[in-house]
Amino acid sequence: MAGNDARECAEKWVAPFGSSNEIAEPRQNIALVFGRENSGLKNHELDLCHYLLRIPCNDEYSSLNLAAAVQVVSYELFVATATPVVCKVGDIDDAPLATAAQMDGFYEHLQQTMVDIGFLHPERARSIMRRLRRLFNRARLDTKELDILRGILRFSQNHNE
Repeated sequence: MAGNDARECAEKWVAPFGSSNEIAEPRQNIALVFGRENSGLKNHELDLCHYLLRIPCNDEYSSLNLAAAVQVVSYELFVATATPVVCKVGDIDDAPLATAAQMDGFYEHLQQTMVDIGFLHPERARSIMRRLRRLFNRARLDTKELDILRGILRFSQNHNE
C-alpha cells in the first residue's frame, strides 16, 4: 500500500519517480491511497502504508490537486510496469514477498517481544513502532526472511522467561 501526501516531514518519503519499480512488482496487487483535497492523509492512515509517496512540487505551490496527483502516480506506475524489472545481485529468490497480513502479524509479534524483554515502554510504543514499520516495509521482506525474524523473536521471548 502506498500513501500519497504533500507534507514534508522528517520521515523518509519517496518520490513516485524511480520508486515505481519497487512499488509495482509484477503480478502483485497494490493499493494507492490519496489524501483529502484540503487536508491530506491523517497520521493513522499513513501508518498503514508500506510506502509514503510525495510528488515534488514548486515551492510556491506545495501540493497538487487530487486529480493531478492520481494522474502523476498512475503514469509513473504505468511506465514502471512497461519495462522489465531487473533483480539486483543477491535479491534472486523464489520466496514470495510477505503479504500485508503476514507483516501485520510480524509487527504485533515484534511489539509484544519488545515489551516482554523490557525494551518497549508504553509512552514511546507508538512512535517506535511507526519507525520500525517503515523500516521493515522499505526492506520488502519475503516470506523466508519474515520466518527468520519471527524465529529470532520467539527465541528472544523464550530466553527472557
